[in-house]
Amino acid sequence: MNLTTYKHGPLSRTPNHQNRKVALVDFDGVIIRNKRVHEHIVDRVNNYVGNVLKIESPESTKRVNKYLYQTYGHTLIGLEKVVGPEISGSLADFNKFVYENVHLDRDDFYAIKKELMDWQRFVTKMELANIPIYIFSNAPQEWCLNFIDKHSVTGFIMESLPKETIYLKPELKVFEVVNAWFHNSEVFFIDDKVHNMKHTIKKQNWTNIVFDEDHPRESFKLQDRLYMSKNLDACAEIIS
Repeated sequence: MNLTTYKHGPLSRTPNHQNRKVALVDFDGVIIRNKRVHEHIVDRVNNYVGNVLKIESPESTKRVNKYLYQTYGHTLIGLEKVVGPEISGSLADFNKFVYENVHLDRDDFYAIKKELMDWQRFVTKMELANIPIYIFSNAPQEWCLNFIDKHSVTGFIMESLPKETIYLKPELKVFEVVNAWFHNSEVFFIDDKVHNMKHTIKKQNWTNIVFDEDHPRESFKLQDRLYMSKNLDACAEIIS
């Protein structure tokens, strides 16, 4: 894929974002951290793996999915590499199976309201600092909009990319394209997976923030342009 095809991406709608700060925020594990939501998605991914590989044992599908995710950073990337795209299915198939037709009763997920309040405070702080927010998540936009208002962010990174696994985190291609979009901006990338930062850790215009709500300190500088943070309030402090 020629990078120039997608060089404008979300910036085509917001050309004035060059030469200033932008926040790229992961969704699951950063904005939504609820255990029951996480278990719900993992269960669907396990079922997808079982269907593709014809595995009947739930325990076996859990082990296989865990291996694929930990080894390749995304279950579908792993399936493509292990069994091939003709068997593993497309990204559209995967997203439909895992995320579509999910009717969430927000009251059924404990602590979800607090997480959304944390998110809204972050949005407000970024708005006051005039810093645009992009959701940079492998989860589709439709899933994210179960929880957040579309107008609270400038855009969804993956919506401007082809629906192919080479454009999923942590693959190199997606970071090449996104870096091209924001090459004149100071990028703050918040993600709960360290392996998603392997292609950005040495980029001079990127500051990586590892999100870990179990960390004992609000925020901690690990090295130049690399932080660990336990909440979105601390992330906002780092960015602004």
